[in-house]
Amino acid sequence: MSRLNRFTQLGRALGASLASLQRGRSTGRKSMSNSYLNRARPAPMPQSRYLVGLLLMCGVVGCNQQAEQGKFPSRPVKLVVPFGAGGGTDTYARIFERAIADNDLMDQPLVVINIGGAGATIGSRRVKDAEPDGYTMLILHEAILTAPQYGIVNYGPEAFEPIAGTGEQGMVIAVSEDSPYETLNDLMNAARDSPNSLAFGVNLGAMTHFAGLGLEQEVEGARFQFVQLGGGASRFESLDGKHTDVSGFSLEEFVRFQPAGLRGLAFIGDERHAALPDIPTAREQGIPLSMVNTFYWWVPKGTPQDRIDVLANMLEEAINTDYVRERMAEIHTESIFLQGDELHERLAKGTQQYATIMPREIQTLPNFGMLAALATGLLFVGVIIDHVRRNRTPAEPPSTEDLEAAEFTDRNGLAAACVLTVVVYVTLLSLQFVDFRMATTLCVLLLGGTLSHDRLAKALIYLIPLSLMMGFGLHALFTQVFSIDLP
Repeated sequence: MSRLNRFTQLGRALGASLASLQRGRSTGRKSMSNSYLNRARPAPMPQSRYLVGLLLMCGVVGCNQQAEQGKFPSRPVKLVVPFGAGGGTDTYARIFERAIADNDLMDQPLVVINIGGAGATIGSRRVKDAEPDGYTMLILHEAILTAPQYGIVNYGPEAFEPIAGTGEQGMVIAVSEDSPYETLNDLMNAARDSPNSLAFGVNLGAMTHFAGLGLEQEVEGARFQFVQLGGGASRFESLDGKHTDVSGFSLEEFVRFQPAGLRGLAFIGDERHAALPDIPTAREQGIPLSMVNTFYWWVPKGTPQDRIDVLANMLEEAINTDYVRERMAEIHTESIFLQGDELHERLAKGTQQYATIMPREIQTLPNFGMLAALATGLLFVGVIIDHVRRNRTPAEPPSTEDLEAAEFTDRNGLAAACVLTVVVYVTLLSLQFVDFRMATTLCVLLLGGTLSHDRLAKALIYLIPLSLMMGFGLHALFTQVFSIDLP
């Protein structure tokens, strides 16, 4: 079912719920008015205000659901880089962006968009859930194979259509220049003799993390204390500041940072690299570990094959340009072009290799459905407690304004409004229509305003900071600290 159909059904359900509430006005006003003559009711949130808030939460949705016809591409193609600007993957992607533009390899421009966070899973999920029309691409290396093994996401290469593999980089295990460890064996002996005493800076669930796990697996009893740091620059700063003892770097990163104080202990490859002839491989030091980081290009599952072929041909033409070849040499990346069966064989081999390196602790995604159900249940409990408390409180006769607003003062209507708000919120998040921060901020404001009744003006004093803390604070906590993907 397409997003348009799912959103249409959501709209119909919302309309039916609001219509049901409206019908309750005429049938329930008389009986409610008699009840409200016996006790006071504070002026509730007006129905119009609630509807405006609910529609505002839905109104942040914006999408183009019309399938493109005719020649492909007829508009710019987005290339999502699931890391921040300036990193290795971003640099690699922009090399292709320039080559495609300078050589007119596509009728429309290729536009690089950085969507970083949560160990590359935020950007990859955006592409996974995008329309399969060929206009949204993803560039992601081996992290697409390692992340599901670590449990950061519940999807892997099978959730996409692979276009091509276009480059390979090796990895170097390095320490600071003044580290007491001169060789990889020195490091591993220390990790075995004093388990968990050496801090290994990594990007959890990515290649650096699995390189460390692979070293542990090859040396019985060795254990590192893995520290989440993110990109190569952050890992180098941590080594330089003596906050960590060891880390892994791509060949390009190591060559860039080495003059500032890095010592390479081992190249994680089958043989020494020409750019680092003095650094022995792990195999030479008795540890049979070899890894290579390949850059892969992806589109959403279900993208037509003819459009995949257009994009693959574009990439093949780009990698054969003098500019790309020169830049690949500068960043010490081997130019390759994998497509079809050869590409699928490489992906299968990588998946099998990483599956044998089992993390000591598996990360699990939170059950958002259960959390939503729990939140709904707590809302119901809160409504019941509030209802009981108000029934025990003596009150003055209601005013005319109270009677006119009786529809939404009724506790059943209040509960329905809260449940409807949560349902819309969870549905929009599940369909990836809205950003978690925006949706959560608006949802908390709407729920708080609905429950605040006539005290809304005073409640806004704490509702506004609370909603911002829930929306932006939880997003930062989940994505930056726990490396959990959110819409």
